[in-house]
Amino acid sequence: RGYFDKTIGSMERCPPVYAVVFDDELVAEVPRDVHDQPVTGVVTPTRIVDLHPSHT
Repeated sequence: RGYFDKTIGSMERCPPVYAVVFDDELVAEVPRDVHDQPVTGVVTPTRIVDLHPSHT
C-alpha cells in the first residue's frame, strides 16, 4: 500500500485530491487495486479534468 493511499485513506474527511500529470500521460482508465484511493480530478499543464462533477 502506497504512502499516498495510506495518508488519504486515514483521513476522516478527505479534501479534494488532484493528480498532476503531463498531457500525454492522461488516459481514459487506470487499473485499480483494492487499496487505491480515488482522486477528484487531474491537472495537466493545459487543463483541469474534474472526474466527479456531481461532488462539487
